[in-house]
Amino acid sequence: MKKIVFFFLIMLFSIHSWSQDNCSLGDEQYNNENYKTAIRSFQLCLKNNPKNQNAQYNLGKSYAKLENWEKASDVYERLVQNYPNNAEYNFLYGGSLGLYAKNLNPLKAVNYISDIKFYLKKAIELDANHIDARWALVQIYMELPFVVGGSKSTAEKYAEELLEISPIDGHLAFGFIEAYDENWSDAEKHYKKAVEVGQSETAFQKLIDVQLQQNKIEEVKTTLRKAYKITQKEQFKKKLEELRS
Repeated sequence: MKKIVFFFLIMLFSIHSWSQDNCSLGDEQYNNENYKTAIRSFQLCLKNNPKNQNAQYNLGKSYAKLENWEKASDVYERLVQNYPNNAEYNFLYGGSLGLYAKNLNPLKAVNYISDIKFYLKKAIELDANHIDARWALVQIYMELPFVVGGSKSTAEKYAEELLEISPIDGHLAFGFIEAYDENWSDAEKHYKKAVEVGQSETAFQKLIDVQLQQNKIEEVKTTLRKAYKITQKEQFKKKLEELRS
């Protein structure tokens, strides 16, 4: 009897260790950007430990890195079901569902709109300062046609909220809204404010893009010089050299 119990304990320990090895291996592969192999490891990990929250989260992120939004949304849906009050999971589910729907036939995509909005707004309810959820809603309300729920004024409402939480994100969001409508001059004003506030690589690049749209080459050169001086990013230096030649 003792031998049977001892054998059973060894088997349990071996299964647990094997599961843990796959979980750790998945994390390592994810960190090394080997997303396909990370997915296999996380799947094996979850086969023996289906409630491993970290493995589920990283499995979803691995699918997202490969832009497999259908699989990512399936994983995040399960996380939302298990942890309904987690703001990040609600955002990730709504966001991945949105990106999945974006690649569908418009008639099929319409069926997902209400869920996408619901989970993104739920993320904001759970985390009043959630920046990414607001950004996703800005894009959705601008990109959707009016007849299926698009609204520039609603997009601007979320941009205003971003402005209060994170001024650089707010100005970038307003820049996105105006650029989407090809109001290049207004977009430029907002991107200039974003540069003033944050001086980030993204802000500089957006400002350069709208200046190029208006063929303001000398202003582009000035922005590129400033961008390279502050960020030390080589793409700004290369672009400046191209314009000079």
